Amino acid sequence: MAGQQVMEQQNPTAKTVIDRLREAAHCALNTAQHPHCGWIVTASFQRAVSRERLRQLAGADPEDSERMYWALPGASAAYLALGRALVITGAGSGRVEGLRRQMDAYAIHSADAADVRQAAADVRWFGGMSFAPKRPSQMWEGWPEAKFVLPHIVVEWQGQDTARVVATVAIHTADELETQLEGVRRELRWLERGAAASGIHGRKEPVPPCRPMAEAAWCAQVSSSAAEIRSGQYEKVVLARYEAVHGIHRPLADVLAELEGKYPDSQVFAVWHSGQCFLGASPERLVSVSGETVDVDCLAGTEARGRTADEDEHLAAQLLESAKNRLEHEVVRAWIVEQLQTADVLDLTWPPTPQVKRLANVQHLHTPIRGRRREQQSVLDLVDELHPTPAVAGRPREKALAVIAERESLERGWYAGPVGWMNGRGEGQFAVALRSALVRGDTAYVFAGAGIMGDSNPALEWEETWMKMRAVRTALLPLEGRYSP
Repeated sequence: MAGQQVMEQQNPTAKTVIDRLREAAHCALNTAQHPHCGWIVTASFQRAVSRERLRQLAGADPEDSERMYWALPGASAAYLALGRALVITGAGSGRVEGLRRQMDAYAIHSADAADVRQAAADVRWFGGMSFAPKRPSQMWEGWPEAKFVLPHIVVEWQGQDTARVVATVAIHTADELETQLEGVRRELRWLERGAAASGIHGRKEPVPPCRPMAEAAWCAQVSSSAAEIRSGQYEKVVLARYEAVHGIHRPLADVLAELEGKYPDSQVFAVWHSGQCFLGASPERLVSVSGETVDVDCLAGTEARGRTADEDEHLAAQLLESAKNRLEHEVVRAWIVEQLQTADVLDLTWPPTPQVKRLANVQHLHTPIRGRRREQQSVLDLVDELHPTPAVAGRPREKALAVIAERESLERGWYAGPVGWMNGRGEGQFAVALRSALVRGDTAYVFAGAGIMGDSNPALEWEETWMKMRAVRTALLPLEGRYSP
């Protein structure tokens, strides 16, 4: 207690937010509600926090706490979630509905806003889900099928050196309040003091044995899938694989800075769970909701980047003219539009022809799709409707998932699953967790996949997965900057 008193004396903002949370929580508890309803209570303040500081805090070993970092570099926006006021999980085919029920079991109260809808904007849940609802393999041992955290502290950075900090407690009774407030104090101390930059690996832990797929086995699977597609059994399947990278000691802050610098149009994320870190720079937005506007990315069809401007333009033109890539892209776009129409998303629009989205390592065919959500529809509802898209599974979906389960030599875990955040108004941002890696100890499992069509060339699909892996691999091991398959 003495340490917390010193901190609050030295930092009036910390004491003020604790006092405001306590007062607001008592006010909420005195409000007539259903006896089984809990309360989420928030209070905010401004704090000087640089972007570099945010990344440093995201990368320090969280021990038994929770951490998630989410950034949109091109939009000069980043969020850092610290601690856990509440953790909810889901499993099985009804995992999203289970998450909704747990979120809806809490009413919202704010020390800053009397209007409930305005207050709900400050209630942010951070987390994600596995690609498929199944028990985790040894590689992903301990990771829930779906997990969302309501943090004690969210730092919202919007391009300035002053960030907005939202403190949160979740309670059912007054008896829980002081324990929750102590969690807020602990994360505020972390925010004030932080920690020295550390290796991404954090604590040492046993690394499960791994058997990455050999090229010959991969090519055989691609050939079999392409033959089945040509025979009309299904339209498309996405096959994924992984490689193990050992000897990682680079600070996570440096990894995140490199990913943001090289991939400003991607969604950069880092999720800690039980001392392990799942991170990536995903170029594919699954869905975002802001106000009533719904945005979805169709990203399918891949080509390399050129070594010169002329070569780059030639490869982009080749991508646009490729029958295989255009068909793959159209399969995904048509399916996304169909799902959004089924979900009653209104006023859907998209460009008539795909664009080229250039990343540092590859370029993709890209069609942005926009619509308007209906009343009470949340971003989580749309995640449930859209995931997994044909861009990461195939089409028809159920047949593609069966082929993936039969052929892939890995358990995808959270790779290619939805990762992101949502608030109490149903707004939020979710990416497909691509260009990603699971870091355990000083070993990382780096994932990549390729869309298989009837005319797919197995050797070229293998090369495509290598190109995709380089995005994260070279950030983890900068000395391998010239790495090539």
